[in-house]
Amino acid sequence: MMSPQKNLQLAVVITLGVVVIAIVFGIYNTSSSQIQPAEDQRKPVHFVLLGATGDLAVRYLFPALASLAKDDYPVKVYASSRQEPDHTSFYLEELVEKVFWKLLTFVRLKSQNDFEVFCRTIPEDVKTVFYLAIPPSGYLSAVNDIATACSSGHRNLQVVLEKPFGVNESTAADLFYSISSVLPEERIYLVDHYKAKESVRAINDFFKRNPVLTDLLTSGGVQQIEVTINETNGVENRINFFEETGIIRDVVQNHLLEVVMNILSSCRDIHPSAKPDLISNLAVRHFLADQYATYTAEVLNWTKNSTHTSTTPTFAKAVLVASIAPCWHHDLLIVLTAGKRLQQKISVAKLAFIGEAGTPREVLFHIGGGSLSYPAVLFRGFPPGDVECPHEIDAERVAYQLTVDGAAEQFSVCRLGDTFENAYEVVIRDICDWEKKFSATFRFVLNSWKLWDPWVNN
Repeated sequence: MMSPQKNLQLAVVITLGVVVIAIVFGIYNTSSSQIQPAEDQRKPVHFVLLGATGDLAVRYLFPALASLAKDDYPVKVYASSRQEPDHTSFYLEELVEKVFWKLLTFVRLKSQNDFEVFCRTIPEDVKTVFYLAIPPSGYLSAVNDIATACSSGHRNLQVVLEKPFGVNESTAADLFYSISSVLPEERIYLVDHYKAKESVRAINDFFKRNPVLTDLLTSGGVQQIEVTINETNGVENRINFFEETGIIRDVVQNHLLEVVMNILSSCRDIHPSAKPDLISNLAVRHFLADQYATYTAEVLNWTKNSTHTSTTPTFAKAVLVASIAPCWHHDLLIVLTAGKRLQQKISVAKLAFIGEAGTPREVLFHIGGGSLSYPAVLFRGFPPGDVECPHEIDAERVAYQLTVDGAAEQFSVCRLGDTFENAYEVVIRDICDWEKKFSATFRFVLNSWKLWDPWVNN
């Protein structure tokens, strides 16, 4: 018989053994659950691309999807177009890499019955994305077919639409009302790829990191905001699309305004949820629209109609004022410029702060083009240490040329990357991850149309 002391020692050993086993088992289970993704994460997203041979799909969407496939992102891609699959596959064979080609399946989606047959092949619990890279005139018919054939059993379904959303406030309201009658807004993704560009994404974080700038923005210390998206290329092979949209619907009403809203919403006294309603505080004071010299000849060559006269603008410049209390107690001047076939390709947002005469205080968000080959935030005119780069990046000194005929000037620069990302790849990852970081809202679009309607309709 064991002594009480040995019994106690044995009990302690057994207890410790049980604890060790429990800890090891717990750690093993925890690590296993961390290593093994959830069941729904292992299943690929079914990505259905309508309009697979269009300019948008060929230039942007397929390269972005191929990049996801190269990174082993779990995505299964279905492509549909008005052209026959054999012709389409021949057309795309040189475009996509072999690793992506194996993930690509061509499907016929021309009628509601086609959608019904296709949706029966997709498990109901799988995330399914329908990306409508088609003319806006086909949105409502496609959404109706998807909703009727696929939405009842597929809870994880999302429909992606590209701009323009309508041609004015009235048509946009009709479109959204009709879509909402068959699919809720949370299942609709309104793409604005400009929101996914590195420098645009950095705007709010840059102000949060720099209280000096936030104080100036909040106390009315900004003199002027300029946002520019200029291109050296013309309309090229997008005349069919551009004749229906023009530069206002294509760039001004969405891209330019989204950048402005990111800046204005960085004011400390504005809640993020109020961002779509800030547009009601803007007013257009001056507006200029024009065409580049050879555009009419390009349209005539496309239409083969010698009597056709195009009034579609390829250039627009607008001067707006913002009156937003308590951030600004004076009218804040905002200048928006966008155009095709110009001297310099550049996309930039520039803030001029009120300062001493002869000493400019400026912050620039370099979005693309220009004299830099990478996304960046630039600043000058501030005391040392007042402005810091995001993510612990060290500021460099660069000579920056804002205009093609202007002198290069010295700025401190925060690099946001070595090269520009493919914004559409960022958007598609966001869509497949079931986020909506770069989706516009119905409310924002309708408010933006209220601002631009008088100029679009005139």
